[in-house]
Amino acid sequence: MTPKYLHGICAALALSIITNIQASAQRNVGDWNIYSLFDGLSVANVVDTKNKVYYVSANRLYSFDKQSNETYSYNTRNKLSDTNVTQVFLSPDESELLVAYDTGNIDLINVNTDKLVNMGDIAATTLAATKTINDVAWGNGKIYVATDFGLVVFDATKHHVIESGMYSVKLTGVTAFDDKIAILDNDNISMKIASADGRHNSLDKFTKWGSTVRGQQLTFLGSNPVYVTANGKEVIMADSDWDNGYVNKNDTLFYNIIQPLRMNADGGFTAVSKTQIATFDNTGTLINSITLPSAIAGQVLGMYENQKSIWACNVEGLANYSIDDDGTITILADKAKPVATTCDEVAYIVGSKNGERIYISNMGDTKYKSCGHSDNINVMQRTDVLIDGEPYDAAAFEVDLVKNDSKNYQKASGTTRMFGGCERIVVDPEIPDRYYIANYIEGVFVIENNEVLAHFECANMPMYTFWGNPSQRGAMAYDVNFDPDGNLWVGCWIYRADYSKYSPYVMLPKDKLYGDLSAITADDWQISAHRSLDAGDKDMGSIFSTKSNFMFNWLGKDKCALCVTNTNGTYGDTSDDTYFELENTTDQDGSVFLPSRWICAAEDHNGNIWFGTTSGIISIPNPQDVDKSTFTYTRIKVPRNDGTNYADYLLESEQVNCIAVDHSNRKWVATENSGVYLVSADGDQILENYTTANSDLPSNTVYAVYCDPNSNTVYFGLGSGLVSYNSMSAPAAEDYSDVYAYPNPVKPDYTGWITIKGLKENSLVKIADAAGNVFYQGRSEGGMMVWDGCNANGQRVKSGIYFVFASQSDGDNNSGVVTKIMVIN
Repeated sequence: MTPKYLHGICAALALSIITNIQASAQRNVGDWNIYSLFDGLSVANVVDTKNKVYYVSANRLYSFDKQSNETYSYNTRNKLSDTNVTQVFLSPDESELLVAYDTGNIDLINVNTDKLVNMGDIAATTLAATKTINDVAWGNGKIYVATDFGLVVFDATKHHVIESGMYSVKLTGVTAFDDKIAILDNDNISMKIASADGRHNSLDKFTKWGSTVRGQQLTFLGSNPVYVTANGKEVIMADSDWDNGYVNKNDTLFYNIIQPLRMNADGGFTAVSKTQIATFDNTGTLINSITLPSAIAGQVLGMYENQKSIWACNVEGLANYSIDDDGTITILADKAKPVATTCDEVAYIVGSKNGERIYISNMGDTKYKSCGHSDNINVMQRTDVLIDGEPYDAAAFEVDLVKNDSKNYQKASGTTRMFGGCERIVVDPEIPDRYYIANYIEGVFVIENNEVLAHFECANMPMYTFWGNPSQRGAMAYDVNFDPDGNLWVGCWIYRADYSKYSPYVMLPKDKLYGDLSAITADDWQISAHRSLDAGDKDMGSIFSTKSNFMFNWLGKDKCALCVTNTNGTYGDTSDDTYFELENTTDQDGSVFLPSRWICAAEDHNGNIWFGTTSGIISIPNPQDVDKSTFTYTRIKVPRNDGTNYADYLLESEQVNCIAVDHSNRKWVATENSGVYLVSADGDQILENYTTANSDLPSNTVYAVYCDPNSNTVYFGLGSGLVSYNSMSAPAAEDYSDVYAYPNPVKPDYTGWITIKGLKENSLVKIADAAGNVFYQGRSEGGMMVWDGCNANGQRVKSGIYFVFASQSDGDNNSGVVTKIMVIN
């Protein structure tokens, strides 16, 4: 069967009119890429304007150009000033699009010129309260912004704050009409009104103009208010009594709206529910109502003029329709879906053995991490696969869950995807298109081609349900991994289990994995030697040493010892395994080191194992010696180089979330609070620290890092999605037969790094002019080296042909020209 995400590749080729702003044959060293993010299940807005359709999905902003049929993905690299878009608002004259972020930040985009102005005053304010932007209104030459803490007023021309009201109450709605402004006060459940003139620094400036009014959008038809209730989502029309200062609820015009009202040019409005579109005039009188066809029912809709042109967005993308009064639907433009990831919180990045598939996934249950959730199974599983750098949805589309709670979340969300989130993900070593997910409360799923091939839980796996009730089925699986021989290991929480019978780790032999998976029973699994009383918990993890026969695992508990299983090299047979715990946490200096938690691990090219903890990094350089009485951990030290002999432990004050090893054996370290560190192969030098201040990272909290084994790309997982960076380290070649440089030729306006790829490991590279004068040399990182295009004096070289020589040592007689570079000034 052809994978559905490969069908997606064909669809992407067919939709070649869609611009993929992140596709590039070759990116230069130092280039960053913020991947687009789209899921279609969380569409906040669809805003139709004369020339473009704007829409927000998964907190990302997109526009579709009606003339060129191109989709544009906005991010901090190409236009925006922030990352997580909550919603957008269109000005009444449809000339400006206000983009609101979860930080309180605001961007104002000119719809006609696409120029952007940042209005960051709210985000820059130090407040204890949240800064969520709930509603926006234009009027009187001002932009009124209703927030969780009060009202902020901007000059509509100069775009700076001209007044603010810190009311310490949540305003859910604001509107401007005539010479007045009105607000919805959520805390006092009332509507208030004030003159547009004067200051509004206090709620006392407003007249209470109606009590027991709670809403989330407010507008006026003439002098009468229309508001949308926050609970029932009804559209309420009210009569006003200006002389006596009150408002009476008059009529409910429309029920169960699913998106903000659209104000029409004639002063009326259009409302949308899951089943209907209704248009009202400027008196609140219904003038038209259409039952939505099933093709677009329940979707967020955008209309520029009327239902003769409706834009709808769902998981399949954005499409244009026309609906006749009798409900007949006509497709005006087929679905256009951005080339994007679906995973909005990338907690895991793992690759296939050949590196041709890179999977990213979000996280489910956790005990202490800032990503994921705690004791909550309403997390929808998101998994994407990168193929040649392009993302495709790799999640299972139809999942039969065994727990009633999980099934209820499927029903409530209208999808048959997996719930409970991912605790660990691993790719099959034999089949790159197959991966395994350990799921909180549901067990382990085997997924291939967007389909569940097998589901391992208490009915077919020797695991004990958390509450000890076999009828509940499921299994609290927190770890899944493969040993060097390709056998599958699963770690579960078996609290209250019979420890003489159960183990937190079980193993399924390799020969069972490639037959009929539906025929696997609990008897096919083997119980591991692991018998700790601390038998598993959230945030479990494991790593197999390729330099020894040991499996290391941590149980996700506070101040828990590192657990070790000696497989004796017989990975497929657990009967001769032995188990012990490394309770002695003494380092090489005799100091005791006991982190609050073990978090992650990585094995480098020398077989050394590096562990990330809540207190930095610790390593085991000789894993084969861990069962000896003389064993100690190694805490990496970074010399201060300040004239003293002092050194600091590597990232001692950092929580290390993930470690990855690149082609030069350097370590990339993702941290909870300080971005990403690049450290030398032995860890005694911090080479780089990438943060929001000096890079395109959207946040300093980074959950995952992965070095592509087939390129110089490093991937980072963040709460806002996937980011990549082109490093200076690439795979080494076997010989010099395929060395090339780029960009080549180097044009006058190019000032970045010139990259030389296809080199052998640790090559000595020399660059010479046409006369044979060598003026630049260096060592390759893996199979790559960069040149800044300058001579020995730091000046840009003259126009001409330059020769690149490469060898693996100064005395290598095989040194010769491996490529040429043309420079044009």
